[in-house]
Amino acid sequence: MEGAVRETREEANADVEVISPFAQLDIPLIGQTYMIFLAKLKKPHFSPGPESSECQLFSLDDIPFNSLSFSSMVVTLSLYIEDMKAGKPKFHYGTINKRPGTSPSDSHAYTLDHHMHT
Repeated sequence: MEGAVRETREEANADVEVISPFAQLDIPLIGQTYMIFLAKLKKPHFSPGPESSECQLFSLDDIPFNSLSFSSMVVTLSLYIEDMKAGKPKFHYGTINKRPGTSPSDSHAYTLDHHMHT
């Protein structure tokens, strides 16, 4: 949780309050596991941090999926939108596998395997 708060501050100069865990996503290709948390802004102030070129809020229908750089964020936001349409967030677990023969930087060339939710 502390890491999520710190990363949000570094990426978006935003102070957040963590609400709950949202997803654990394993990415075997790069040997990483991501823990994603739901959080709310403490104040409506944010701006790009030293690791970001821009920072902006979007309504769920206006998220620029084609501009996202990481498949982990494409998956996370897609799951969040599904949960919001269903009326309640769940906790998700899954493995993100890149499709064979695609570039590691292609954020849309993946499968979400072993997806479970509670």
